[in-house]
Amino acid sequence: MRLKTQNAPRFLSIIVVVLIHLAVLSPSAPFARPDGGGYNDSSTGDLPKFTPNSTLDFIIPRITSRPTIDGKLDEVMWQRAAKLTNFVEVTPGDNVEPAVQTDVLLAYDDENIYVAFVCHDEDVAGIRATVTDRDNIGRDDFAGIMFDTFNDRQNSYEFYVNPYGIQYDQRRSKGGGEDDSFDTVWQSAGEINSTGWTAELAIPFRSLRFPNVEEQEWGVHALRIRPRSSREQHSWAPLSRDESCLFCQAGTMTGITGVNSGRKLEILPYAISDQVGRAQDIDDPTSAFQNDDANVDGGVGIKYGLTTNLTLDGTINPDFSQVESDEAQISLNLTSAIFLDEKRPFFLEGADIFRSKVRTVHTRTLNDPKAAGKVTGKAGKYTVGFISAQDDNTSFPVPFEEGSSLVFPGESVSNILRVKRDVLDDSFVGLMVTDRRYTDAGGSASNFGIDYDLRLKEKYRFNAQVMGSHTREPNNPSLSDDFNGDSFGPRADNDRYTSDFDGESFFGHAIAADFNREARHWNFGIYYEDSSPTFRADNGFVFANNFRLAGMWNEMTFQPDNRILDVVEPGFNIGREFNYDGKFKDEWIEPQLFMKFKKQTQVFASYLWSQEDFRDVHIKGIRRLFFEVETDFTRFLTAEGWIRQGRSIFRSASPFLASSTSMRLRAELKPTSQIKFDTIYLIIKFAKLPGRPGVPHAQHKQYSVRNKLTYQLNKRLFLRLVGEYRKDSGGGATYDLDPLISYKINPFTVFFAGSTHDFLDYEEPGFAGNTGFRQTQRTFFVKFQYLFRV
Repeated sequence: MRLKTQNAPRFLSIIVVVLIHLAVLSPSAPFARPDGGGYNDSSTGDLPKFTPNSTLDFIIPRITSRPTIDGKLDEVMWQRAAKLTNFVEVTPGDNVEPAVQTDVLLAYDDENIYVAFVCHDEDVAGIRATVTDRDNIGRDDFAGIMFDTFNDRQNSYEFYVNPYGIQYDQRRSKGGGEDDSFDTVWQSAGEINSTGWTAELAIPFRSLRFPNVEEQEWGVHALRIRPRSSREQHSWAPLSRDESCLFCQAGTMTGITGVNSGRKLEILPYAISDQVGRAQDIDDPTSAFQNDDANVDGGVGIKYGLTTNLTLDGTINPDFSQVESDEAQISLNLTSAIFLDEKRPFFLEGADIFRSKVRTVHTRTLNDPKAAGKVTGKAGKYTVGFISAQDDNTSFPVPFEEGSSLVFPGESVSNILRVKRDVLDDSFVGLMVTDRRYTDAGGSASNFGIDYDLRLKEKYRFNAQVMGSHTREPNNPSLSDDFNGDSFGPRADNDRYTSDFDGESFFGHAIAADFNREARHWNFGIYYEDSSPTFRADNGFVFANNFRLAGMWNEMTFQPDNRILDVVEPGFNIGREFNYDGKFKDEWIEPQLFMKFKKQTQVFASYLWSQEDFRDVHIKGIRRLFFEVETDFTRFLTAEGWIRQGRSIFRSASPFLASSTSMRLRAELKPTSQIKFDTIYLIIKFAKLPGRPGVPHAQHKQYSVRNKLTYQLNKRLFLRLVGEYRKDSGGGATYDLDPLISYKINPFTVFFAGSTHDFLDYEEPGFAGNTGFRQTQRTFFVKFQYLFRV
């Protein structure tokens, strides 16, 4: 049944009432699994009541014979290993007995920590496992180990494998969250057998950072993910839903003595060759296609372990080319520069250290560095990070009140310093300082400030950041052609500064703070953000300034005991925004509803009421329904998508309220464990509302379709083909085709060969000849890099 937009609030209210009724009035018996697993009731006399682990300390033994990493666990040494057992189900169950048993074995020698997983399963046919590239196992069965090597409850290294031994690694840090861009070198293998599956890991100490002491004491979590009727999460340590600190609930591992990861040298040279061809005149479909000479380039990266916990990285003529292209984004109706994720390995390692609430560091603004250096690590209670880079082609967004524009001032030198100190329990205070000097255009930009994240008791957390900025603009108005002629600053000072790059100098500031409650049933947050008209962050990505906004969100969590639902979370979000002259800019109220069903299907819905002032036009009547669904009910198909439908501002020179629809659909088909087809459809369109005199009668539309076919021959080798079609109602259509072959021994020893092909549709208005699609640019490339560990 299709819902009319105006009936959506009533519909959501009915759904909330019904689902809360299901959640609250469900039987209050102990959690029982539909497949028969779960809590054993001792009152029946059949079995003793299940009890989670209460002792979480263990000693890991040193071994003298290394296992063969093949996933079989047939070596005698595993019989001497420390054994973690008696796992509990923490999702969707609440520290209850799981349907299957999991055991984890641990041992070490002078070079490695060895970890084995024994994942029992009566439903072997239901095990989900794919042969895929590393870091791509999130929808499979998988198990993992988490090491808090400093035992500071702030940071961890995490290593996961699926039943085929495919790797996934990440870092977790307080303030930086989960960082899945982290990669390091380790070995793994897995095997599916008649009783479930097993896996072995060998993690070198030199791939970790830990205190420089004789005997180590680490926090440990062991997890298993089992996607069946629900996406079950099993944990060795019981986890309280009233405790927001994960590693405050970890076990403690002792026994590692006399190991050292410091003062190790890694050298990563690379060579790349490419050849580019392009149409001589892109506006003329009959123009000749010209091939440039082939280019050959190379460089080297060096990593040196100063100590067990401090690392120096350097690179000369670094290769910052991207093999994986950026996913398509819709730019229609955007007034700000498009944000692109960082994907380059040099900047990814330790990236969590530099994350903060105000995005004052975004290394993608360093487009083409000649050389760069970095120091990251931890000393006692201090986490430090420092980046220095000389860039040939710098870019950054220049923010204003209602948007931002990207500029390219040429060469620059950037320095970034980050320091964090552990305080209290699961908390930190930090310092951030950045500086950039433009050697071609002149001018500079600096940021400086403090931040903190404080855990208050078990359920409450307060975090905030206060940043200052000093900007000395380049004296070159040609760089600011896209926004020359405007002014900014307090109106009391008659908009003191011009938007032109004319050498002006000014200070600014930004504030971001929130206070949150995270608990089993009731969660809320209060937030405040503030950015002066003169605040800029050239080393970061700040897309707007001149605002003060405050708001709050609130949600209730119900976890019903039935065969349909795992989680129901009704909530709302409200807020208001003004500029620095006290002028109203925006306000919103948005009721929300999240539901997680069995069969790994979840739904989120919200309805927005808003009014906004844009370009001095006050627009009322903004309202939109947002609906999102994601399902992974079968191993062969994953589908997800969202639609936003209603009335929105069309942000033209003369803004107006328009009927709007935006949608993103994605499907991933896996006919075999080695073949994957992924397609993404994006669309956004605006149309005039009926009965609106004086409003331009026009429809604006933009959409894209991106298809990706991947054939993973084995753990190391894959073939990939990406095709993307884009169309804009105000311009022509384009098509890109990007084939690639990849051979990857580890995250750093890789070989790539591929090409990119760009096509333009000359049948669109504005082109003569009606010749259809013609290729406008083509690139062939080959890249090889090899990691030497000395």
